Amino acid sequence: MKDIIEILLVDDEPYNLLSFKATFRKEFKVHTASSGKEAYQQLAEHSGIQIIVVDQRMPDMLGTSLLEDLKVIYPSPIRILLTGFPDLKVVLESINKGNIFKFISKPWEEEDMRKILLEAYYEYKRNSTILVKYQHLQKAYTDLDRFASTISHDIKSPLSGIYSMVSLYEKITDKDEQVVIHNILKEATQTLNSYISHLKDYYETKNAGTSVDKVDIAAIIHQVYSIHLAEIHLANIQFTIDNTINTPIITDGHLLFIILNNLISNAIRFQNPENTEKKINISAVLRNNSLIICVKDNGIGIPIDQQSKIFDLFFRSSESKNGSGFGLYNAKQAADQLGGTLKLHQSSINGTIFILSAPLST
Repeated sequence: MKDIIEILLVDDEPYNLLSFKATFRKEFKVHTASSGKEAYQQLAEHSGIQIIVVDQRMPDMLGTSLLEDLKVIYPSPIRILLTGFPDLKVVLESINKGNIFKFISKPWEEEDMRKILLEAYYEYKRNSTILVKYQHLQKAYTDLDRFASTISHDIKSPLSGIYSMVSLYEKITDKDEQVVIHNILKEATQTLNSYISHLKDYYETKNAGTSVDKVDIAAIIHQVYSIHLAEIHLANIQFTIDNTINTPIITDGHLLFIILNNLISNAIRFQNPENTEKKINISAVLRNNSLIICVKDNGIGIPIDQQSKIFDLFFRSSESKNGSGFGLYNAKQAADQLGGTLKLHQSSINGTIFILSAPLST
């Protein structure tokens, strides 16, 4: 599709406006204004204007003054000045202030004008590209600042706690108290280890592409189960699997592991301690050439007012003070890379259901 080049010509002489529009109407989208006031109206009504051409000598104001004023509100369009009486001082001042891209002497030649208009358009495109890159860079720096600050805080806190507990452990001789401190230290190191694992997943899902191969779903589910086996037994959780997929499928096994590992980790962490029968179920089916995996638990659930934020980076609900703020974000990013979706299907005081839907590669 050919780019549409939009130009605004500001000139107080009607003949000049008609002549310009008649000459370039088939090549460019031309807007005209006979005064500074009309120029502002045209720019307000037509946000796509990329080039402004202004005559220097107009009754209500000089073209250089108008362009200088327009730059404050509309900085993006490229500015061109038409003048029949070039003033070297005006030229130098305008260039130094960055108001004018080119000067065109009147009367102008069609080919010269066309060439300058195209140069102005390419300059506009370059500036737009630079602006977009700058905005992306600014966002990256902001995200990096926030990322570094959060990481520093989240690692420093458990490390400080571990250091304090170690110091206390060295002074205690009572065996029962030593066991208590040992368990606290164990839990703190496990939390820190989990955080670092989530951090690793974050970088892998953010920077790596997909790598598809034949994947055994049963093997991946078993791998995730084995990693959390000790936690599952200690919490006395009934872990059940309903997998109807008996043949290998084509997908990215590593991304699938990241998703399931984070979902199962959350399902274990946020069990309801008051439940006499704690449960986690994972089911897997193929439907319409897509992999559908459901992870269901009967834990504490997610409050309704927080459900829209659960996939945000660093988000922790009030009930998830021990969470890293990475888990569900990593799982969602991995699902996106698979070209699929990860959704919270249901969450209440009776538990939570997450559903992954991912198209199979061929």
